[in-house]
Amino acid sequence: MKTWQVIAYAIAFTLIAMYQARAEPSHDPTPVTQCDKLPYSATFKYFSISDTQTVCREMAKVLEGFTIGDLIDFQTSAYVFVHDGCSRDYESAAAEMVNIIRLRGLYNKRDRWQPTVDIAYRACYASHGLVTARDIAHELRDAGPELAKGLDDENFKTLLAMVVVERREGNTD
Repeated sequence: MKTWQVIAYAIAFTLIAMYQARAEPSHDPTPVTQCDKLPYSATFKYFSISDTQTVCREMAKVLEGFTIGDLIDFQTSAYVFVHDGCSRDYESAAAEMVNIIRLRGLYNKRDRWQPTVDIAYRACYASHGLVTARDIAHELRDAGPELAKGLDDENFKTLLAMVVVERREGNTD
């Protein structure tokens, strides 16, 4: 990878982080116990209760101890992933985000969920959709469980930057 490419991706990641920092994460600590009986307050403003329940069910498959605040954050992320072409629909966006977290071994580390989702989104956004959430999960799966679970955020960003460069150069393997 050329120096100018690394610098360009670092700048892109920084700009995206600044854009995402405008949205405050939800802080509702109420635990989610049943996805079919959610309060109205658990619904993101652009989602129906059905969309909310779909995202909740995807989270419940893997993530341990999530709250209404986490659910709202995941709905917000799913909306952004779909809106920016990083996923095809809310259900697949939620499933892909949960899968990325699972592959990184973070299913029970609530404080690491949103940073992981943000990094995945930045890679998609920086690549203009060349690298999707599904592609990121595929890369982590190919890396193997030891490597995928051993990546800290900086190395995860580096891995995704390399994937973006490969895609831009036409390598889709």
